[in-house]
Amino acid sequence: MDQTTPPVTVQRPLLLTILCGLSIVFSIWNFAGGVRSAFTKDPELQVRMAREKLDASIAQMNKDVRLGGVVRILQSAVVMAERSAIHAEPLGYSAMALSLVSLAGVLLMWRLRRIGFWVYLTSSIAGLAIPIWLLGAGVATMFAMGIGGLFSVAFIILYAVNLKHMR
Repeated sequence: MDQTTPPVTVQRPLLLTILCGLSIVFSIWNFAGGVRSAFTKDPELQVRMAREKLDASIAQMNKDVRLGGVVRILQSAVVMAERSAIHAEPLGYSAMALSLVSLAGVLLMWRLRRIGFWVYLTSSIAGLAIPIWLLGAGVATMFAMGIGGLFSVAFIILYAVNLKHMR
């Protein structure tokens, strides 16, 4: 008699399933944003209109000396928006590429492959570094990247907790 043991199937933890699902949705969303950024010229027009409104607001705020810090933050936001418009294509292309890399990492983790974590980690770090490199390290850029970075770090930690279930 042939006594072969049946293959052991590993169950994916619920947390990992939820994380992968959310990451897939976010990757698709980020890819769509990259397409919009890379292939449209709307950002330049929007920045020009926002700059005009902001200049009027800053002129009004400059009358109040106590709002100097707010004015500097708003000016930093305008600089970030202008640089975003200038670098819209490279930002869009990098967002599309990193979304696909991130998606590949997530799909590998879905299949319980440990290498997917490292692929995801690399794309997450690049996704934070490239905008800072292109937009500069101004207050508004660092604030925006900090918020995105919090989500990235949270997901990385939660994926790292599930590494023990991956091979």
